[in-house]
Amino acid sequence: MPQDLRSALELLEQHGDLQRVQTSLSWKYELAAVLWELQAGPTVLFENVEGYEGSPVVGNLLNRRDKLSTALGIPAESLQQQSPKLAPAWRLSCPARLTCSNCCRFR
Repeated sequence: MPQDLRSALELLEQHGDLQRVQTSLSWKYELAAVLWELQAGPTVLFENVEGYEGSPVVGNLLNRRDKLSTALGIPAESLQQQSPKLAPAWRLSCPARLTCSNCCRFR
């Protein structure tokens, strides 16, 4: 089972679930726009973020259970059985709520 983000990204790439973006994008709006468009799609690795050269940004990492199982290195069919600590979290409904003009909190 992967123990770090780099290993998880390598596994996702091997399974065709990692999209690398090398185009220079602004962190302020463009990253969010790309992630919104791909919200049910692959994990996205932004390799060239304006103002943060050399600091890649990852998004949509665990937006689907099949990607979670891939990242953890366990079969999707046995994800709940092998990860009993994760199962209760899946059943929780924790909607976000806006608490001020530029921040968001979870209940």
